[in-house]
Amino acid sequence: MWFAVAAVAIFNSMGTAIARPIHSCSNFINKTLVEIKSDKDEDKRGDEASAIADYLHRNSNCLVSAKLVDRIAVLLSDHNDSVRFGAAATLANIGPRAKRAIPALRKALRESDSALSQSSSAILPAQYSGQAIREALRKITGKSVPDYGGQQQR
Repeated sequence: MWFAVAAVAIFNSMGTAIARPIHSCSNFINKTLVEIKSDKDEDKRGDEASAIADYLHRNSNCLVSAKLVDRIAVLLSDHNDSVRFGAAATLANIGPRAKRAIPALRKALRESDSALSQSSSAILPAQYSGQAIREALRKITGKSVPDYGGQQQR
């Protein structure tokens, strides 16, 4: 009996085609998105969101569906800044294929900048989702986005 497996052709440095199942990427992302939604531990939720970004960074050959891009973009409105940071980093790793998330990224950036301007405490850049959102917009659109102080990113 023959079974068809959805795969994407990937070429190694020697030009040899290597097949990688598309569904393995989707399965990992789907499973992790469910964990982010259901987990009560806020630190763990942030770690899980970052895990998707790390996974896509290591597996740049993954094809992420439009439906998954939409589900990841929803995380940009999460109350946890670490989850928003991980979602933005994930979208950055998807790159131009995540262009449908641009409106959500722009909205999240406005909200992050507004929260920063109203904050009386210092926020470290590593904890500020706005930096990751700007990077995602840059990687998706190919255009730099002014940082919070109005400086152009390179």
